[in-house]
Amino acid sequence: MKSVIPALVSCLFVSVILLVAPGHAVFSQVPEIENAIPNNMPLKIEIIAPEKAEDYPDKIRIKVTNTGDRSIVWLRLHLEEINEEVRIAPDGKRAYVTMPLIFGRRDYNLAKTLETDPVIAPAASHMFDLSYYKRRKVARRRNKVNYQPVQLYRLGFSGVRYLDGSGYFSNGQGFSKKN
Repeated sequence: MKSVIPALVSCLFVSVILLVAPGHAVFSQVPEIENAIPNNMPLKIEIIAPEKAEDYPDKIRIKVTNTGDRSIVWLRLHLEEINEEVRIAPDGKRAYVTMPLIFGRRDYNLAKTLETDPVIAPAASHMFDLSYYKRRKVARRRNKVNYQPVQLYRLGFSGVRYLDGSGYFSNGQGFSKKN
C-alpha cells in the first residue's frame, strides 16, 4: 500500500501539470503542400518537402523553373499556413500566416532595370529556401503554449515581371509593358 500511494500522487501531479499548462505541440503528421499557382503561368514548380513533420516549414525548398521565352526579373510567391485555429483579422476575415518568397529587387516595379539585376533566364531555375523563417517567426510561434502544428501549406502566386516590362498579376491575368 505504501508503494502505491507515491505512484498515485506522481500520476495525479503529472495529470494536473498537463491540464493546467499544456506543453509544446507534438509533430506527428507530415503536412501537405498545395500548389495553388495558376496553370497558365510559364513556371514549373518543384516542391522539395522534408520527410519529418518537425522540419516544416523551415526545410521546405521550392524550385521554380522559367518555362517561358522571356527572362524574369521579379517574381513573388507566397506560402500560407492553413490552420484550423487561424486568427481573425479586424475586418472579420481569416488571417493566415504568409511567408513571402521574392526573387529580384523589391522596388523593381518603381525602378529601371539595372545591369546588375539578377534574372531567371528561359529554362533556368531559382531555388527558394525557407530556412530564413526558422530563425525568426516560426521558431517563436512554436515555442508558445498551445501551438497547433500546421497540417496544410498553400503555395500561391503574387506576380511576375519580365525583362521587357510585361508580366502577370496575382490573379494570373497578363499585362503588357504599357500598363
